[in-house]
Amino acid sequence: MAKLSRSGSYLLFDCPGQVEVFTHQESLYRIFGKLSSEHSARLCVVSLIDSIYLTSASQYISITLLSLRSMLQLGLPQINVISKIDKLAEYNSLEFPLDFYVKVQDLQLLLPKIESELDRRLGGNFMKLTECIADMVEDFGLVTYEVLAVEDKQSMINLLEKIDQTNGYIHGTSEIGGDSVWHDASRVRLHNKEDVTLQERWIDHKAHYDALPQTEMFDHLKEHD
Repeated sequence: MAKLSRSGSYLLFDCPGQVEVFTHQESLYRIFGKLSSEHSARLCVVSLIDSIYLTSASQYISITLLSLRSMLQLGLPQINVISKIDKLAEYNSLEFPLDFYVKVQDLQLLLPKIESELDRRLGGNFMKLTECIADMVEDFGLVTYEVLAVEDKQSMINLLEKIDQTNGYIHGTSEIGGDSVWHDASRVRLHNKEDVTLQERWIDHKAHYDALPQTEMFDHLKEHD
């Protein structure tokens, strides 16, 4: 850890897909606590959720509960990410705009859709449970989502910038390792993201934005090579 601290490196823990490892056990909680207390490590959890779960209202409610459980169990700053967002346009259409699912608000609006998904034999009890889960997630008010398309450079830059902010890391102006280059790159936008909703970028007009030239950002980076 001392060597990594001096080098300014990122240390990544790639957890297995079995969610119970970090939602029902204290092993990772203890490891991360030791790193924080004894090595002054700045830790941030990045929880990745496949975008396919947005196409089912009941599954979406389930992943919001999973995200909340992870946040409470690990007790660390956490960024929840809907991954493979570029695949979403290929799936069944969503009940609401993508921004609705990212903000995790008004989950009660999904209940009629969930009711239509249920087996009649289980419907009553399942609906009551789902409604309670939705209420609890909203009451905590902790869960929101970022989006990620790993092959989209701007999407990756946006997420990495968010991770740095969550860690409390601020880019220096003349740091070893090219951090100033990364800081400059993070300022470059292929389009004004404030003027484009997630629904427009990744569903309604995805092909248009995918086709936009990315040379502006790449040329900017080459100037610093």
